Amino acid sequence: MRHTLILTKAVVLAGLFWGSSARAGVEARCGELGASCVCSEPLDTSTYNQSAGATWAWDPADTTPADKECNVSGQPGGFVEVNDFDQHYTTVSSGDPLAALPPGHTITHVLRLLDGIGGMFAGVKFNKGEPTARRGFRYYKYYSPDYSFTSDVPLCNSSKWAQMGFNGAGTGGPLMTEEWSFYDIEQSTSWNMNTACCSGPGPGNSAQPPNPAAVKGKWLRLEFYMNNTETTGTPTTFEAWLKNVTDDTPEVKIVDTSVPTDYANGANWTKEMATQLHPTKPITDMAINMFRSDNGQACLGYAAFSHFLAAAWGTNDGQRIGAAVEIEGNVGSGGAGGTSGGAGAGASSSAGASGQSSGAGGAGGSVQTGGSGGSKKQTTPEDSGGCACRASTRQEGGFGSFVLLALALGGACRRTRQRRAPSKLRTRAEPVRP
Repeated sequence: MRHTLILTKAVVLAGLFWGSSARAGVEARCGELGASCVCSEPLDTSTYNQSAGATWAWDPADTTPADKECNVSGQPGGFVEVNDFDQHYTTVSSGDPLAALPPGHTITHVLRLLDGIGGMFAGVKFNKGEPTARRGFRYYKYYSPDYSFTSDVPLCNSSKWAQMGFNGAGTGGPLMTEEWSFYDIEQSTSWNMNTACCSGPGPGNSAQPPNPAAVKGKWLRLEFYMNNTETTGTPTTFEAWLKNVTDDTPEVKIVDTSVPTDYANGANWTKEMATQLHPTKPITDMAINMFRSDNGQACLGYAAFSHFLAAAWGTNDGQRIGAAVEIEGNVGSGGAGGTSGGAGAGASSSAGASGQSSGAGGAGGSVQTGGSGGSKKQTTPEDSGGCACRASTRQEGGFGSFVLLALALGGACRRTRQRRAPSKLRTRAEPVRP
């Protein structure tokens, strides 16, 4: 009887812990990935706090330092990189973006750009010591029914979804486009060769991706992976996928640079590019690129964002992050995951170059935008189990390991993470691209 009561208590505690974590802290998929999950930002909140010591970085309030928070351009806790947050963003808890989510979703808020307005970046700087064989990220993006792509309004520079870097977000390539291809693989962006490629869809694509009209009013799951982010070793390749989760259409691989591909315009992705490409500086940053500029011709509509997750593996076995159950409901996670090759949460942080940020505003500010709620939630109970408890929770995650720990220790664990040092912030003019 006593054992039954202990097990019942452990199961109840585990359910409360995991339910709270999935709603208010890191997403469930991060727990499944274990140490391979580098950071997770669900963005299910109406409050964004100014990151300490940086006027240009904003911290979503649904994650805390006890979670695996992201660190855009190396700023601890910061995820959104922009000056004057409330002049670019709001949050919503109703309306078209929420209505377009799959029926199984459990979220209440999403981050939204203002009408016709762009932002800068949101993402992660990988720690020194974290695996480099395969790194990647996934997030969800919504396009309003009246959203202007560059193909709709030629002077509206509005067709970007991600960008990599070597010294902060947006400092290098590739820059991923909503023609479902990329550019900025050039020596000037710290690559070992110049490429003129590629018109969309990108090289190695598995099927014709959706045209711009087909994604308006829809949520897309977007994923990017780079194999070997170092300057030497096996060839550096990268891959990208998209899936319309509103309509549950088949997933499409839109880029695979390991596959040489010829184009009608002669700007080919050659065998040399597929087999000899390397960055000349290690790729350390991966981010959503939220840039939009009207250039004298108004951009219409807005984009919204949810559930960013970054991961790293010590081998390239085609691992995937896949779906967020909080967005897509009980679906498969999409590709191999696991903890193979993952670095522990206490890996040494990457040292950023010193420099000053641009823009005005004092530290310590916060913005609470539209929608109900917005209070910061405590997502993990007090640690009562010591280092072994924390390591087991971080590495294994999920229900089973927590039950075993609760039975053995009679308490819950707090996940801990070493904070990262900020890197130098850049200001970079965005070129007008046709």
